[in-house]
Amino acid sequence: MRDIADETGISVHHLSNLINSEFGLHFQDYVNLKRIEYFKEKINDPEWKDLSLEGMAWGSGFKSRTTCFRAFIKHTGKSPSEYFKVIRMNPEKSIQIV
Repeated sequence: MRDIADETGISVHHLSNLINSEFGLHFQDYVNLKRIEYFKEKINDPEWKDLSLEGMAWGSGFKSRTTCFRAFIKHTGKSPSEYFKVIRMNPEKSIQIV
């Protein structure tokens, strides 16, 4: 958040309030949501076909498996492995799972 504040000239406090009011999320939750969206976009990418779920988590910007799994459950209601299993069986469902 400090880097964004420095780049934009907006104080960390105001930036935090802006993210909270615009997205209804704390900064780290917003970042994790964006990482999950990226994970979901890439899940059927041929370049990711040989990656483990942990590799996909790291490829999405998560620094730990635990953080990824907690964030995934918080934002989708499913663990990455549950989500992955549903998508592999029914790729058209990837859009339906929030």
